[in-house]
Amino acid sequence: IAGKGKANPCSVVVCEAMMLEEMRRGEAARLIKKKKKKVVAAKTVTQDLAGQMQGAKAVGCKAFGDLLGAAL
Repeated sequence: IAGKGKANPCSVVVCEAMMLEEMRRGEAARLIKKKKKKVVAAKTVTQDLAGQMQGAKAVGCKAFGDLLGAAL
């Protein structure tokens, strides 16, 4: 899936939140996690998650990242 825009960036987002927690930036970490949940709950997700969610719309990695960025 490398280079095809199909990867799910959620794990990277969670890792970033964990890094912020280690840096004692808990509020920023909580905000990132909260907004990730919000975007996923809206059911516009990457292909791997869309296949597991009834009524979900599949988008590419960049589009999902753009949605998360807009939520932040």
